Amino acid sequence: IVTHRWVSDLRQSGKWFGRWENYDCFYDDLGSAEIQQCIDRKNISNIEVKGASVKQMLNRYIEQKLNGIQMVKPTAFSRNIVLDTLKMPHVVWHDAVKEFGNKLDAYGEINNETSEYYFVTGFYFSSEREPHVVVDRSLQFSNLAWKKLTPKGYKMINAFDVTAAFTY
Repeated sequence: IVTHRWVSDLRQSGKWFGRWENYDCFYDDLGSAEIQQCIDRKNISNIEVKGASVKQMLNRYIEQKLNGIQMVKPTAFSRNIVLDTLKMPHVVWHDAVKEFGNKLDAYGEINNETSEYYFVTGFYFSSEREPHVVVDRSLQFSNLAWKKLTPKGYKMINAFDVTAAFTY
């Protein structure tokens, strides 16, 4: 069995080796009872993760956190939640800024009565991962996503600042 300090069991509390706290704000891991209460209160019938490689990691985490959680029955009034990584860092690696902007233009308006659509910014890269996957391009692509998607009702999850905090 390999035990490594950066590998954590995402389902059991007490085994996470990082804590994010910024002034009076902090991240506190929710248990199953709190998650079920949120699902019921917000009338959530579905949670979907979109993207590429980072999506796979997030999807495994979501699956673990939702193990044993019952979504509400889908109706015309239930909510659909989407978490989209925008295929970062792949678009940072392969796309020109204009090409990425055109992809973002294709995203439609969000009906916030029945949906919540979150997008994740790019990460803070402390070294070049692949050609063009560097901190400046990640920030440029993240800012472009914010400018184009938030006016349409999308909500941003700022992974850039959080990963910068863990980098240094």
